[in-house]
Amino acid sequence: MPSLDDVRAAIAHERLVAWDDEAVTAQLKDLQAQLDASADAPPDQQLAAAEAVAEALDRLRSAKGQAQGQAAAPTPRPAPAGDRPVDARTLLARPVSGLNSDRRRVAVDLLEAAYNPNAYLDSWHPADLLAELALWRSAASDPTLGRPVRRAAAQVGRACEQLLSARSTN
Repeated sequence: MPSLDDVRAAIAHERLVAWDDEAVTAQLKDLQAQLDASADAPPDQQLAAAEAVAEALDRLRSAKGQAQGQAAAPTPRPAPAGDRPVDARTLLARPVSGLNSDRRRVAVDLLEAAYNPNAYLDSWHPADLLAELALWRSAASDPTLGRPVRRAAAQVGRACEQLLSARSTN
């Protein structure tokens, strides 16, 4: 079953892909609102809501794919527990030329990290955080990544700076 964060990331991905389609964007906003409404619910209700929204997102993708004559990719399901997110170096080493799936994957990974940067960065050693900070700053100023991705990278960079600052005062 997908988690709320997994479904949020999938919705963020679809909003990046369909930024110019007002009808799809409106449907995605409705799905996001449904998901947000369950954020304070008990965990079992959150999972049920995440699954329902993931299924609706899959139907939306399928309809969009059929309209475009393409197969729709299923909503990503959560990785096994204990998997650490990839670091910025790995993300930024991926090819990002053109509007291809690799570019969208980089965008989604950056947006996922930006959605909850403290969880993403919390277990990192300060030396690793310094290296990450440099890479996130680089991504934030890279015009080839697009505005939403640069904003997400800047957000993770700011969280990285705050975490480093907090650790240095403790």
